[in-house]
Amino acid sequence: LDTEQAEEILGQPVVGTMPVRPEIDDDPASMLAAPDQRAAGFLSTLAVRVEAAAGADDALSVLVASTGPGAGASTVAASLARQIAASGPRVLLVDADRRHPEIGLLATRGSRRRDGRNFATLAPNLQVCSLGDLLPGTSERDTTRMFDATAVISKATAEADVVIFDGGALMDSASTVQLSRACSLTVLALAEHLPVKQLVIAAEELSNRRVLPVWMPEPPSRRRRSSKPRPPAPVAVRETHSSPPPAAWSPHGRGDSAGAAPEASASPTQAGSKRS
Repeated sequence: LDTEQAEEILGQPVVGTMPVRPEIDDDPASMLAAPDQRAAGFLSTLAVRVEAAAGADDALSVLVASTGPGAGASTVAASLARQIAASGPRVLLVDADRRHPEIGLLATRGSRRRDGRNFATLAPNLQVCSLGDLLPGTSERDTTRMFDATAVISKATAEADVVIFDGGALMDSASTVQLSRACSLTVLALAEHLPVKQLVIAAEELSNRRVLPVWMPEPPSRRRRSSKPRPPAPVAVRETHSSPPPAAWSPHGRGDSAGAAPEASASPTQAGSKRS
């Protein structure tokens, strides 16, 4: 998959390329930290495009999803939430990836304190919770349960000016699809290593909706794995059984091997006894 194919399938241009954040490979929790200057420049542009999608009186709800696992939806969601919160609005980041929940677990580990509403304060104007915190009694890994996405968004937007849902792979969970139909818009993370077919399916689901496609560069860890030379395929070795060399011709008849000593000639006594 490349950007030209993605734009042709989606029928709109890609917003841009999210700069690589190599520190996330070593420490996944660093995705929740403030992005560096390079990433902040891109995220500032993306935040303007996202905020412009909200109506004058509407609370803004954004689903960040991808066309498949490992595309970087969580990185975009956390980074975008940080960027918007830094400009003043109250932001609630919701871990709605029910197959691979990560942000909610990372945000509440260690010394980060959760308040009575089960929301973790990550930074000024930025709180984090899981989808289960908005759906009491629901298992985090229940990916098939039907729920009222509009009611969930209403509950979330009562807590913040901007709600960003990290949905993971779009077609991996019914809840992510439901959120895509109810949110103000969807930010779609695209990755080169994912099959084109997955993007085609996502594009069909997201047709006639507001979508901002974002190109995700291949992370260094994946590049290292893909550039590692493959070991050569083992060569089948046939067992060969060497045949003994053919017996050399001998005047004493077949079967005598080369160099075999000739039979001793009969003694005169033996010869005479045979004649008699």
